[in-house]
Amino acid sequence: MIETLIMIYIAICASMIVFDCIFMLIMNIRAGKGKGKVKKIRESLADQLETISEKKELPEKYLGKLMKNLKHPVRLHRFDDALTILTQSIEDGRFALPHAPKGEDDVPLPLPKEEGKRYLAKYLRIIAPSLIAIAKDYRGQDAIVHTYYVLFLRKHGLLQYANTSEIAAHLKDFLEEGDIHVCEHVLQAIYTIGDPVLTADALKIADNRDIFIHPKIISDGLLAYKGDQYALQTLLLDKLSEFSVDMQVNILNYLRFASGKHCLRILDLLLGEDTDDEVKFSCIRYFGKYQYGKAYFVLADFAKNDKGLKKEFCLVSLTALRNYPGEDTLALLRENLHSPNWYIRYNAAESLNALGVDYGEFVDIFDGQDRFSREILQFQFDRRYVKDKEEIYI
Repeated sequence: MIETLIMIYIAICASMIVFDCIFMLIMNIRAGKGKGKVKKIRESLADQLETISEKKELPEKYLGKLMKNLKHPVRLHRFDDALTILTQSIEDGRFALPHAPKGEDDVPLPLPKEEGKRYLAKYLRIIAPSLIAIAKDYRGQDAIVHTYYVLFLRKHGLLQYANTSEIAAHLKDFLEEGDIHVCEHVLQAIYTIGDPVLTADALKIADNRDIFIHPKIISDGLLAYKGDQYALQTLLLDKLSEFSVDMQVNILNYLRFASGKHCLRILDLLLGEDTDDEVKFSCIRYFGKYQYGKAYFVLADFAKNDKGLKKEFCLVSLTALRNYPGEDTLALLRENLHSPNWYIRYNAAESLNALGVDYGEFVDIFDGQDRFSREILQFQFDRRYVKDKEEIYI
């Protein structure tokens, strides 16, 4: 009985080994065929660039066949690989047209880098409408395929050559129907188009979806927006009330990193009675980056912490006040060193440290009876001392 079980076990192991070998063989054969097909596509792309260099039109037959082939994800992937290799060879100055004149070593002379980029850009501009038109064929496919198609369009900059109204409809559909990964890639793709209205509409659709999109996809993504940044910022401020509180905070974070040209509107938002507290905190942080005289009195008022508001107003304002050096600011920060709230004391001491105050200016505190204010201030001075030492040794 035991010998029989051992023989069965050996047979199963042998079968698995044979299966693995056959599977690896098939995969290697497919990989070889795939590389061969990528090479053929790359050669075809070189032919098309040569046609463009001769100021001829690309054949309609070629465009029709390309559109038909790229409806299949596997073929799209091969085309992507070939186009990536071609783009890199142009970038490296190694690309030569098929019938380019040859040099001394009987090797075709490479095309000048800028000339190659110009031909490639023209080629992408020509094929872009065909690649956008197949969006409907990818809409109903798996999320991975769906996402890859959008990533392909963004990667090769095809969206900037496309008909905005047509691609806008497709991308909005992708946003409404896709999962979180699709939404993130679609948003990043939309940023490359450079249309402020489309971008605002896309953010609204994403905001209405019941999925979590990381704030950095919004704020950092908008910083990479390819169009007129000021026009986008103005439009988003005009439509800010239409977004949820979370999205408003994300947009204000973007504005804080992008531009200090909206101080008056941000101040009006900060003082608005209907403005959510989280949005107001973002407004305060904005003024912590961009100094604005009219905002100082509002921040100082919050820092006094005597209006019955949330402690967060005082905390965030104390951090922002480091951007407003002066005697009034120093006096206000000193006063908050005696607060019973540890976080308020910490932020006040941290801002004083950021303003570069000297140890000698606080002899009264170090010699006084308030142990808590003395310790938090000493902690900040010690941090500065250690940091200065590290910079010296570096």
